[in-house]
Amino acid sequence: MDKKIRYTDHRVIISEIPRMYNQILERLLEKRDLETVLYLRMMMETGIRCRDLCELNDSNIKGREIKISALKDGMEYHDFEGKYPKISKRTAQIARIVFRDGVCFSGTQQGYMFRIRKCCDNPEFHPYLLRRYYMHIMLLRAYKKGVLITSRRLFWGDIQ
Repeated sequence: MDKKIRYTDHRVIISEIPRMYNQILERLLEKRDLETVLYLRMMMETGIRCRDLCELNDSNIKGREIKISALKDGMEYHDFEGKYPKISKRTAQIARIVFRDGVCFSGTQQGYMFRIRKCCDNPEFHPYLLRRYYMHIMLLRAYKKGVLITSRRLFWGDIQ
């Protein structure tokens, strides 16, 4: 039986998230909305909070690594091995096209969320599920390497 990720009152099967992500990505590309495509890809590839992505600027991107502190508590994003989140080569190419004059995302968090949700057929999908999915994958990787995460806060959690 597939596990389910809970987001408020929504229930979505974990194995369905990549399919929904690809569906949304295709629709956004059809509309040629590269800024939202980049926002969506960065959410899926890095697990960075939606609000923090809106604050991203050129100085936070070193090659393919994203070095940014969370607005929620000021701590930097990193995985259980202490590595910063990385974006794919394709996402880095899109970022070079979209980012202009040091400004990364010109829209609001609510605007990106609206455009992303509008492109998904499943009414129970919420963009924050991409972050939860990323965290689920990271926990599985840590488990496979024999690392015990003792805190729910994956990026900053205590590691034993």
